[in-house]
Amino acid sequence: MEEAMKTSKPDGYLLVGACAPKAQEKLFKKLIRATGFNEKHFVPVDIRGTDNAGILERLRESVEGIFKEEKATPNPTT
Repeated sequence: MEEAMKTSKPDGYLLVGACAPKAQEKLFKKLIRATGFNEKHFVPVDIRGTDNAGILERLRESVEGIFKEEKATPNPTT
């Protein structure tokens, strides 16, 4: 996880399957700060109570949400 955060591009995201997403945010907060990873780009995905197909669907939904948010946010470099 640390290596992924350190080597991520500035516009990179890190999606993490989690049984307790809020706990994951707290757990990795120190690592996020230490690596300089953009805290808003750390996305814990709740995978509780589902099977593999459900997990993939939740991941897809999270990625789609990221794309929608990126499209809605003006790019300061353009």
